[in-house]
Amino acid sequence: MAKARFQPCLLFFAPIWSCHSGVSLRTPWRTINVRSRVLVMVLISGMSGTYLTAQNWNTSATRHEIDNTVTRVFWTTALRPVHAWLRNPTPKLFISCENGGAEVGIDNGTAAAVENIEGTHSVRFRYDDAEPVTLQWGDSNDNKSLISLSPLHMLRELFSSTKVFYEFLPLNAPTRTETSFRVSGLKTMMSRFPECTPVLAKVAEQIARESAPKPCSVYYRDRTNVPERCKQAVEYFDELKKKCRPWFVNRGPTLGPLPGYTMPAECGIMQQSDYKGEEFTN
Repeated sequence: MAKARFQPCLLFFAPIWSCHSGVSLRTPWRTINVRSRVLVMVLISGMSGTYLTAQNWNTSATRHEIDNTVTRVFWTTALRPVHAWLRNPTPKLFISCENGGAEVGIDNGTAAAVENIEGTHSVRFRYDDAEPVTLQWGDSNDNKSLISLSPLHMLRELFSSTKVFYEFLPLNAPTRTETSFRVSGLKTMMSRFPECTPVLAKVAEQIARESAPKPCSVYYRDRTNVPERCKQAVEYFDELKKKCRPWFVNRGPTLGPLPGYTMPAECGIMQQSDYKGEEFTN
């Protein structure tokens, strides 16, 4: 069946193929040069929908016959090579969606320097005009790629950026090297494929959770920038601290101030550390 789909595609693209490669359909495949083979395979895969390009991103998919799942991969190539030991490879930033999860990494084409016993590597990013950030990334199995330890957070940054600057230290290199990627259009590209829907939902959930107002209990012990809506709750906590003090100073929460007394239920939110350094007085 694969051959039946292959022949019409070749016939359709025969004029293009012949024009660009100087060969015809009767030319034996083994005699065709690598450049011409790549041209044909790209044309064929484009017809089948397994390889697509949109704006800055390319994508392809692999279906696993053993469980019928699909792995969708997106990648974009760096704007310039990096300087590594004995070579200057051009990194590729890639994202994969599989089984509801995501992986974000950069294929450097070379190993990164060993920096610590944990096996992580310090990488620096700058998203558009923001301040640079330093992150710890892990290694791939072949040691030629670095993998994000927080893929959802990385996707959030990529979704809201147009250009990302990247820096790492290659193995045996005297200094760190850097390059950049154009990343706009990633979220739109991913939204076209159902295998990435769970990933996009997780990113949206993370954004909603972090942008939601903090509960007032956060400010009971940290009084930095207490919002107006929480000031009354903070005042209540201070009053409650005075009320619960006998159960936490000297005698402790189990004994109480006097035998037979039971600690009020509302004092359950208090902690022994809230009374650190205090001495009980009648």
